[in-house]
Amino acid sequence: MADIDDLLSRLGREPVHPGLAGIDAAVLDAMRLHGAQDDRLGARTLGLGGLAALCVGIAVTALPHRPAQASVSTAPFGAPSPLAPSTLLAEDND
Repeated sequence: MADIDDLLSRLGREPVHPGLAGIDAAVLDAMRLHGAQDDRLGARTLGLGGLAALCVGIAVTALPHRPAQASVSTAPFGAPSPLAPSTLLAEDND
Protein backbone atom coordinates (compact mmCIF):
# COMPACT_ATOMS: atom_id res chain seq x y z
CA MET A 1 0.00 0.00 0.00
CA ALA A 2 1.39 3.41 -0.99
CA ASP A 3 1.87 6.21 1.49
CA ILE A 4 -0.12 9.37 0.74
CA ASP A 5 2.98 11.55 1.13
CA ASP A 6 4.85 9.50 -1.45
CA LEU A 7 1.94 9.73 -3.88
CA LEU A 8 1.66 13.50 -3.46
CA SER A 9 5.39 14.06 -3.92
CA ARG A 10 5.35 11.91 -7.07
CA LEU A 11 2.36 13.89 -8.37
CA GLY A 12 4.23 17.13 -7.67
CA ARG A 13 7.13 15.99 -9.84
CA GLU A 14 4.88 15.26 -12.83
CA PRO A 15 4.75 17.88 -15.63
CA VAL A 16 1.72 20.14 -15.76
CA HIS A 17 -0.98 19.17 -18.24
CA PRO A 18 -1.01 21.58 -21.25
CA GLY A 19 -4.80 22.01 -21.02
CA LEU A 20 -4.43 23.71 -17.65
CA ALA A 21 -2.61 26.74 -19.11
CA GLY A 22 -5.79 28.61 -20.11
CA ILE A 23 -8.17 27.23 -17.51
CA ASP A 24 -8.00 30.27 -15.22
CA ALA A 25 -9.33 32.66 -17.87
CA ALA A 26 -12.06 30.19 -18.91
CA VAL A 27 -13.26 29.70 -15.33
CA LEU A 28 -13.29 33.45 -14.59
CA ASP A 29 -15.20 34.18 -17.82
CA ALA A 30 -17.79 31.52 -16.96
CA MET A 31 -18.17 32.91 -13.44
CA ARG A 32 -18.60 36.44 -14.78
CA LEU A 33 -21.27 35.31 -17.26
CA HIS A 34 -23.08 33.20 -14.66
CA GLY A 35 -22.95 36.01 -12.09
CA ALA A 36 -24.50 38.53 -14.47
CA GLN A 37 -27.43 36.22 -15.14
CA ASP A 38 -27.98 35.59 -11.42
CA ASP A 39 -28.02 39.31 -10.60
CA ARG A 40 -30.94 39.98 -12.91
CA LEU A 41 -32.90 37.02 -11.58
CA GLY A 42 -32.13 37.90 -7.97
CA ALA A 43 -33.28 41.52 -8.30
CA ARG A 44 -36.47 40.49 -10.09
CA THR A 45 -37.26 37.82 -7.50
CA LEU A 46 -36.55 40.20 -4.63
CA GLY A 47 -38.81 42.83 -6.17
CA LEU A 48 -41.67 40.37 -6.68
CA GLY A 49 -41.27 39.07 -3.12
CA GLY A 50 -41.41 42.60 -1.73
CA LEU A 51 -44.48 43.45 -3.79
CA ALA A 52 -46.23 40.25 -2.63
CA ALA A 53 -45.41 41.05 1.02
CA LEU A 54 -46.76 44.57 0.61
CA CYS A 55 -50.01 43.30 -0.94
CA VAL A 56 -50.50 40.72 1.80
CA GLY A 57 -49.83 43.33 4.49
CA ILE A 58 -52.38 45.75 3.02
CA ALA A 59 -54.97 42.98 2.63
CA VAL A 60 -54.55 41.80 6.22
CA THR A 61 -54.96 45.28 7.68
CA ALA A 62 -58.07 45.89 5.59
CA LEU A 63 -59.86 42.81 6.96
CA PRO A 64 -62.09 43.31 10.01
CA HIS A 65 -60.73 41.74 13.16
CA ARG A 66 -61.83 41.19 16.73
CA PRO A 67 -59.61 41.20 19.79
CA ALA A 68 -58.25 37.85 20.95
CA GLN A 69 -59.73 36.24 24.05
CA ALA A 70 -58.34 33.36 26.02
CA SER A 71 -60.77 30.45 26.19
CA VAL A 72 -58.88 28.50 28.84
CA SER A 73 -57.30 29.25 32.17
CA THR A 74 -53.95 30.98 32.06
CA ALA A 75 -52.57 28.80 34.87
CA PRO A 76 -49.81 26.60 33.44
CA PHE A 77 -50.82 23.37 35.27
CA GLY A 78 -54.60 23.63 35.49
CA ALA A 79 -56.81 25.63 37.83
CA PRO A 80 -54.96 27.50 40.59
CA SER A 81 -55.29 25.97 44.05
CA PRO A 82 -57.15 28.04 46.68
CA LEU A 83 -54.47 27.03 49.20
CA ALA A 84 -51.52 28.23 47.15
CA PRO A 85 -49.14 30.50 49.08
CA SER A 86 -49.87 33.42 46.79
CA THR A 87 -53.60 33.24 47.55
CA LEU A 88 -53.09 32.75 51.30
CA LEU A 89 -50.86 35.81 51.55
CA ALA A 90 -53.32 37.96 49.62
CA GLU A 91 -56.22 37.33 52.05
CA ASP A 92 -56.97 39.60 54.98
CA ASN A 93 -56.47 37.72 58.23
CA ASP A 94 -58.68 39.82 60.53
